[in-house]
Amino acid sequence: MGSIVLIASFSAIFILTAGPGIQPAGLNHGLDPDNLNGYQNDTGFPLSAEDQLRFNRWVAYEAHRRGLIIGLKNDPEQAEALALDFDWILVESCVLEGWCPLTRPFRDAGKPVLALEDAELGATPEDAGGGVR
Repeated sequence: MGSIVLIASFSAIFILTAGPGIQPAGLNHGLDPDNLNGYQNDTGFPLSAEDQLRFNRWVAYEAHRRGLIIGLKNDPEQAEALALDFDWILVESCVLEGWCPLTRPFRDAGKPVLALEDAELGATPEDAGGGVR
């Protein structure tokens, strides 16, 4: 199980850079950090949307500093603010739930939008790409 870091306090961020870190090696060319929307979940910490923006920008900066690409995952509400910081966006169930337009800043910036739909939740092949165009 991974460590939990309170992102509302940047004094804790040094923990993430103190270790060996992620370095480009072999086939490791990018990062797919999951759930970059802690501010929307019950984490036990008082995270704000601004805390999340600062943390997400820092994660993107650190990835790029290491020569890696990085995607924004599961934080489409902040896509407009973060489209210039991330290389692509991955969203889940935006077609079924009707919020694919939130990914528009990435499309407008010419960046990939990856939209996953779950057949177990009712998605069909006809839904593919329906809301992301």
